[in-house]
Amino acid sequence: MENKFLESSEFYNSKFNNFSTIIIVPIAIMVVLVFFMSLFMEKEVSINTIGIIGNYGGESTAVKHSRGSSLSSTIHEGDKLRAGQIIGWGNKNRPPIKAPISGLVHIDPNGEVSIFTPIQFARKLSCSMYLRQKDLSLVRRNQSIRLTIQQNSDKPIIMNGKLRNISVVPVQSKNGPEYNAIGYVKVNKQNAKRIKYGMNGEISIISKKETYFNYFENKLLDTRY
Repeated sequence: MENKFLESSEFYNSKFNNFSTIIIVPIAIMVVLVFFMSLFMEKEVSINTIGIIGNYGGESTAVKHSRGSSLSSTIHEGDKLRAGQIIGWGNKNRPPIKAPISGLVHIDPNGEVSIFTPIQFARKLSCSMYLRQKDLSLVRRNQSIRLTIQQNSDKPIIMNGKLRNISVVPVQSKNGPEYNAIGYVKVNKQNAKRIKYGMNGEISIISKKETYFNYFENKLLDTRY
């Protein structure tokens, strides 16, 4: 009986030791590795909002017609103009005006004509956004921004750039005071074929980078207090 008891004890001891060696030790090693990695690996802390893309730098107001006059029927939304090309008038008593730059025509409801750089030739696009009052302390000029535009059945368009200006006076919205901010994003030829002026997407303003350890530590403290 004693021999059988000893044999069974040795069997269970060896089985337990094998279990601890195969399962517990690797898990412990993994936990230690993850802990040390969290001390060095960094996570981006960002503020998210909606951004609208527009023309960067090349926009030029060519002319604004007055009440009682109209633009010539030869000039339409989206027309291509060359620098120096004459913009005609329906009222021929008005002197002709030359387009100051080459680009595409945009006519707003008030009759103001703007000329935009064709987007396929653009290398930068402006990006307009609004920031909440509580986020202002984390935002400053020249921070990195990332614009993500989702499109049906296509992979998202991602463009990176910088934040340039933040207004000092807020505008009132249904969400409370908001501050207009302007930045730019860089666009390559492939992305330029898939986007148009006026498209919007999610803007991420990279406010800071911190280690994963500090990130989860702050989250834990925020939860407790």
